[in-house]
Amino acid sequence: MGTILRPLLPRKFEYVLFKADSLEPPEDADFTVEQIGPGQEPTPEQQAFFVRCVGSMGFWYQMRWVRRGEGWAWITRNDGQPSSTMFATPAERLRKIFPVITEEKAMNIGPGYTVPEFRGRGLYTKMVQYAANVAKEQGWGPFYGLTSLSNAAAIRGQEKCGLKRVGVWAGTRVLFNLIVMTRRVSD
Repeated sequence: MGTILRPLLPRKFEYVLFKADSLEPPEDADFTVEQIGPGQEPTPEQQAFFVRCVGSMGFWYQMRWVRRGEGWAWITRNDGQPSSTMFATPAERLRKIFPVITEEKAMNIGPGYTVPEFRGRGLYTKMVQYAANVAKEQGWGPFYGLTSLSNAAAIRGQEKCGLKRVGVWAGTRVLFNLIVMTRRVSD
């Protein structure tokens, strides 16, 4: 059982953890990618799109890793329209929730979001593969992804891109919502 200060998690949750040592690059990417690399700031238009997709708290939390020089953020465009987002951040921040993450250079791929009118085109899968390959070029790996047990679409997306299920963890926030206790509930 691990604990971590994580007031942003739901009070009770179940997450599925996935892992891959490497992922194939995406096939026939039919989109353009705007990358916000380590230490870079997004443009006001990019920031507005991220906030619309993942909320202001989610954006702030993910971007702090990019600002520290340890992560990436991407926006994809289809026909000039912003269509999806993806983040890649060090998995060290997840070690106390998922104690199986022991590698020093492990990378968490996600969260990702696809605008509803662009869903069903495989953008999520392609962006996970794209993000893992960018991070691998910089010496990061293995790669982890996680999603809520109730998010069937994200689970299918993780499996499609080549990530393998590590297990399911259940957790609860306690002590004024600051401490999270987790336990592995299945494989």
